Parts: sequence; C-alpha cells; structure tokens
Amino acid sequence: MSLLRNLLGGIWGYVAAAGAVLLAILVALGKAKKAGRDEVIAETTKKELANVKKATEVERDIATAKPDAVRERLRRYERD
Repeated sequence: MSLLRNLLGGIWGYVAAAGAVLLAILVALGKAKKAGRDEVIAETTKKELANVKKATEVERDIATAKPDAVRERLRRYERD
C-alpha cells in the first residue's frame, strides 16, 4: 500500500500541472468566444441603428413631400 502511495505521489504533481494547463486553455477559449460574441452583437447593433436612421429619413421624406411630387416619382413604376 505504501509503495502504491509513493508511486502516485510523484505523478500527482504532473496531473495537477496538466489540469492547470487544461483549465488555462479552457478559460482562454471561453474569453475568445465571448469576445467574438460581443463583436457580433456590436455589428448587429450598428446595422440596426443604420436601418432605423434610414427608415426615419424615408418616413420624414414621405411626410414632408407634396402629393404631386410623390405621384411623379411613383409614375415610373406604373404598369402600362
């Protein structure tokens, strides 16, 4: 029994070191994944903001345009 403990006693240090390295790798991968996820969220937010600005601009143009001007602009889409 004591022989078994002596043999495993020297190995436990290596097992602990390997576990620490594995844990460090997993933490680094987790941080990289979170950074990528945050980047996608930021890009999506920028696109949504641009879409809202464009929609607001279009709505403002429609609301301030005179009906005759709108009719003239839409005339090119009429069917013959």
